[in-house]
Amino acid sequence: MAESGEVPVGQPEKRESEFKPSWLFQTEDELKGLGIDPKTKFGKAIRLLHATPASALDTEGLKGIASSILNMAMEEEIPEDIYGFVVGRVSDRILSIEKAGESMVGEQLENGGGESLISGRRETIDTLQELKDINRKLLDVSLNQESLQRAQIELLRRSGFSGFVSAMEARAGINVQQFDTEPPVWYDSLPREWKNVIRTNLGVLMGSYIKLRSPGKGAELLISSEDIRIDRDAMASMWEKVPGFRQTMATMIFELFEIKDGILILSEEGKRKLSSFESYRERLERRVLSFLKEEKGHQLIEEMVNDGAPQDLSNPELLARFAVSTAFNFLYLSGVFESGDLDRGLVDPQVFNPSVRSFFLPMNQARSKYVTREGELVGTDEAWGGNLGEWFAERIRHEPSFKEDFLANRGVTKLMPERLMYSLLDLTYFNDGGSLSAALSKIFSEEQRDIVGEVFDFKDATEVDWRKLRSQELWGAYSNSMDSAWKIYQAVIGRADPKIFTRPVFADSLAQLRKERTLGDLYTGETGEWIVAAVLTSVLGGPHLYSSQILLRLPEEKYDYQVWYWLNEDRILAGLPGGARRRIFRLLNACDLDSFVGEILSYFQGLPFFGRGEINRKIQKERTGWTGGV
Repeated sequence: MAESGEVPVGQPEKRESEFKPSWLFQTEDELKGLGIDPKTKFGKAIRLLHATPASALDTEGLKGIASSILNMAMEEEIPEDIYGFVVGRVSDRILSIEKAGESMVGEQLENGGGESLISGRRETIDTLQELKDINRKLLDVSLNQESLQRAQIELLRRSGFSGFVSAMEARAGINVQQFDTEPPVWYDSLPREWKNVIRTNLGVLMGSYIKLRSPGKGAELLISSEDIRIDRDAMASMWEKVPGFRQTMATMIFELFEIKDGILILSEEGKRKLSSFESYRERLERRVLSFLKEEKGHQLIEEMVNDGAPQDLSNPELLARFAVSTAFNFLYLSGVFESGDLDRGLVDPQVFNPSVRSFFLPMNQARSKYVTREGELVGTDEAWGGNLGEWFAERIRHEPSFKEDFLANRGVTKLMPERLMYSLLDLTYFNDGGSLSAALSKIFSEEQRDIVGEVFDFKDATEVDWRKLRSQELWGAYSNSMDSAWKIYQAVIGRADPKIFTRPVFADSLAQLRKERTLGDLYTGETGEWIVAAVLTSVLGGPHLYSSQILLRLPEEKYDYQVWYWLNEDRILAGLPGGARRRIFRLLNACDLDSFVGEILSYFQGLPFFGRGEINRKIQKERTGWTGGV
């Protein structure tokens, strides 16, 4: 036998595959110099991209690839100099394709074609050239966050308002505070009302950027961001004075949603349209542009520009892009897509953030691990939802009756909450008590709906009067509720830090959520009782995996006291049905130390309560049956 490291006789020497130059990496040193780990998801994707012929990639495909690269890089914490180099090469490739297209259209012009054939293409090329220059600058400096933000501000300075619109389309993050300290000249020349519009869009843009670039932590980062701002007066100005914005909002609400119990829910047709959002967006933009090019549209544009809007918006093409991007980014940030996706129908990451959807609809996420799209319930070794999720997985694998209960969402399967949060539209109210969702949903009424060319509008625009909303700054009040719901969500799925998630924090979070009219229905009554039980089940160690009933993994001497301690807080039980405290004790097989019997039993360690000893014996029997005695 050959010694280690030697090639056996008669077998060819194994050699590494020979490097072949491509449009992505011209030399092997270039590839190796970046130090990309080929075993990671990011590394595998880059190697595959390197092996893909340039002729097989068009501009739209490359733009999607660039977005995916950034998502993977953020998820795997790839250094910026590595992914910046790759994105720069992708930008170069897009630019070369676009220039080739411009050359071809130029030949058409020489043969009598009109200038309109290349106006849109030339604008795209200019923007890409700017992005290419920025990428190259980034590679020449330390690539820290400050230099990145300075590069973005510099892009806005040089490209004018059209560059701002391009950033909105791409959902590129722009540091709001730095923008304020180094504002572009075109911004300084705007009246106060339009400055307010731009700053609000910067806030929405930052939130959209965070969601898009952070698929695994989007919800958490949105809550903690200080740069997200949505000013009601700025929204009112856009609603009233920006041709195309209101029409885009009305059209998207009408075509994508339906109203159910006052809440916006995605319709089947809406999910179909959003399954490929870019194509839907392009069609919508063409429809808005058609409206703006009509006589009424021209008149509205003239009035807007005379009222102090950026002069660039006199161009209908740019205005259409601005209107559609502004409307979509607002809806995207609002969480209305995640909130309305009741059966995980969304698949395009440009539309939703998976961490936000899981946060809003935990049972939705849990079901995805066990139920196929055809409705078949399958056993799995993969669990979701921490301690509760592990227990669910064991029950589904071994108990037929539990499977039936799980599909019907009855019994203890209600421990995984169906919903914990609603969208910004559903939780934003007017002074008269109505919700923003209810106001926007008036577009469903034929009496209120107007058809203008190929888009929809409200016959009476004052049906949605943003200036009468209760909160002047919409995101602040909403993020407070999100923060409270997020703490409970983290506790349910077993990710809460016990040093931070204490009994007072739990009580404070419930108090915050119960005072919100829409959310209050989730955290009071029978639903609220199940949420409290779910939190206690999870934070107190979780149920024993082999127990059909809930027996927490707590030392016997601490068992009753821990459950009693958490339930001995009136604010936690406030708003729950009568007898909720007693039922939760019984569900968790714990002893209420406030009762006379409880006080007696507390003196005797290990004395079974509610059949706890019998449950322990059943655990050993069931465990032997499930594991074969291992």
